[in-house]
Amino acid sequence: MSDAVGSATTTTASPAGSGAAGLESQLAKCQVQLADWVSCPSGKTPEGKAKIAALSDRISNIEQRMKTADAVRQNQKAASLKDSVAQSPSPQPDGAQPSPMSPPSIGSLGSRIDVHA
Repeated sequence: MSDAVGSATTTTASPAGSGAAGLESQLAKCQVQLADWVSCPSGKTPEGKAKIAALSDRISNIEQRMKTADAVRQNQKAASLKDSVAQSPSPQPDGAQPSPMSPPSIGSLGSRIDVHA
């Protein structure tokens, strides 16, 4: 068992522990502690049950923070992709760059047809 009943545990996370790796580390640690308490005879006592409930709540909180962080990363990635697509020029066939002297496309409104006789 990781903690004795009634022992103090630190619940504050360091700034480095608030990232994805830090949250995963906290989650793994809490899951190990929860498994220890569930399998220990002390887990059947009122104090043990309180500790199990507290660890379960902490695990749920960490999992929610991980989901929120993942959603934020996905939104940032989508916004970044959207910005890069909006800023890129329209694609040209075969990777050709648009020329300021290129003729208008066939069938476009206002195109001219030069006929030489």
